[in-house]
Amino acid sequence: MRYNRRVNEPSPSRCPRCLLQVRWCLCADVPTVVTHTKIVIVRHYREVTRSSNSGRLAAMALPNSVLLDHGAPGTPPTQLSADVLDGARLLFPGGEMLGSANLPRTLIILDSTWSQARRMRRKVRGLEQVRTCLLYTSPSPRDGLLSRMPSSA
Repeated sequence: MRYNRRVNEPSPSRCPRCLLQVRWCLCADVPTVVTHTKIVIVRHYREVTRSSNSGRLAAMALPNSVLLDHGAPGTPPTQLSADVLDGARLLFPGGEMLGSANLPRTLIILDSTWSQARRMRRKVRGLEQVRTCLLYTSPSPRDGLLSRMPSSA
């Protein structure tokens, strides 16, 4: 991506909101998705300037969301506030499966690569006390509900 690092701004050929090339800007097409659950997206600083950053698009679509940047050199460690942590769950592998009947008040999502997410889970202050969860959306292999097509001979 063309990025003007001296002034820390996207190049003029990029949309300043979605960071895609102006001719591909999708800001007008991002839907608004209203949720009862507050969504806190903790984004790794290396994702900030990427046009492929899904956290940015999610924050654009979710009015009940907060986007926090984490880990930039020279910045203090990210500290999640008590009101964010109260009743929160971290969307992360290995947790309890949640469905629409038992969603938390706050859902924390780490926006990064998997290796960055593992480190962020340890380094973001407050996350050590947050239970992890998975979101149930459809049958998964662990449910044993997937059908298998018979192999053709």
